[in-house]
Amino acid sequence: MNLPDQLTVEWMREQAHKYQLVYLLAHADDGVIWGRFENGKLVTSHDVAPNISPRLRPETLQQCRLFGPQAEILLWRDAAGWHGRLAQEKLGDKHLDELHILWGTDAVYKEHNFTLLTEGQRGLRHVVPIPVEQAVLDGRALKLRVRHILGQDQDGCVQIQASRLVGFGLGELGQKAR
Repeated sequence: MNLPDQLTVEWMREQAHKYQLVYLLAHADDGVIWGRFENGKLVTSHDVAPNISPRLRPETLQQCRLFGPQAEILLWRDAAGWHGRLAQEKLGDKHLDELHILWGTDAVYKEHNFTLLTEGQRGLRHVVPIPVEQAVLDGRALKLRVRHILGQDQDGCVQIQASRLVGFGLGELGQKAR
């Protein structure tokens, strides 16, 4: 994967368009940033809740995932600079989806179809890029779908060859995410 010398939001938007990516999950020095690509723009959790989510700034990013049903681009930085990889299944690839429960028992709708999720007395909170109503969340969990792409090693044993983020869903434990 060819990365630019400087990682920019414009480059991320171009990749989102090229690979049909919908969401962004970024870990920065100053916090977690969620985002959604729509109509050629990137709306971030900072745009809808600046007092909770930091601004997306390439100089503070540690790693970033651009993802959707079709593919995922994982970007990470080390002392040598930015690195990246594209993960997507090929026709006929076997895969296994796993659902990961995200923090958040209380939901407050924000603009641009984002939702502030909080949990517990510590006030853990993040602003996810999907609309979730409290009535829908009660007794359910917001989940992140992770897809493991399977293959065989040299001995013919099945193993996970790559993992990538796919999307979100709501439901009881054991229920499929959307």
